[in-house]
Amino acid sequence: MPEGDFIDSELVFKRPWNYYGTTITFSGWVDVVEDYPPGSDSHDVGVLAGIGIQTYDGTIVSFFSMVPSGNIKVGDEVSITAYPIGRTEVDNTLGGKFTHLIAVTNNLSQ
Repeated sequence: MPEGDFIDSELVFKRPWNYYGTTITFSGWVDVVEDYPPGSDSHDVGVLAGIGIQTYDGTIVSFFSMVPSGNIKVGDEVSITAYPIGRTEVDNTLGGKFTHLIAVTNNLSQ
């Protein structure tokens, strides 16, 4: 994956279609990280891990990773380069929804 541009993640969240095909580096703290086991639906379509971060400006970014998460763990400060592919709503524990920016990556080297 090519080196990513550093663009304000709030701008990417607001209009992700303006950044389709552009690699962007997102930085923040890991909230969620999980690897998907062989035979799972996600793994079978090539998504080996899911990682969620909160960027420095508070934007929530969820990554579909085509490689395992390696040594990344919740609470780590990371920079992940990825292609933004849209937004989705995710249920929260209070019964509401959060809107996440969705991105895909094949490089989790730190």
